[in-house]
Amino acid sequence: MNKNLSVLEIVDGTLIGNYALSADEHVPVVLDIDASNPAIDDFADLLGDATNSLDALTQETLDRLKTSISVELTDAAYPESDAGTKAKDYADLKAELTLKQIVFYLDDAISMIFEARNEYPDMAIYCQVDRRFAIEDLAVRPD
Repeated sequence: MNKNLSVLEIVDGTLIGNYALSADEHVPVVLDIDASNPAIDDFADLLGDATNSLDALTQETLDRLKTSISVELTDAAYPESDAGTKAKDYADLKAELTLKQIVFYLDDAISMIFEARNEYPDMAIYCQVDRRFAIEDLAVRPD
């Protein structure tokens, strides 16, 4: 088990834990096996996969992911902006992105949910990533 993953309990059919990104930053981790009334043992395989993925989630990896998210969202929102303006917009959004939750699914999908309250008030940024934390899909939806 990952030393930064703790407080595992089943809530509404999902296994929920707390992951310490750092001493000051904790994020809920949800394991969803899409089963009714699962027992803790039903999560064993997904928990193993999630633990391996969380072991690879370094601050550097998270920083790289935030950079990619800020570039994709800024380019989509402001396609006509000049390079100087975009560079500032990228940096501003990246600095504001806060990881709020990580969800692991049986089909190897990982959903990372971010917020950026100034840029996207009342919205959540859903980022589906692969096991190497490369973006597969990105969407902004009401919170």
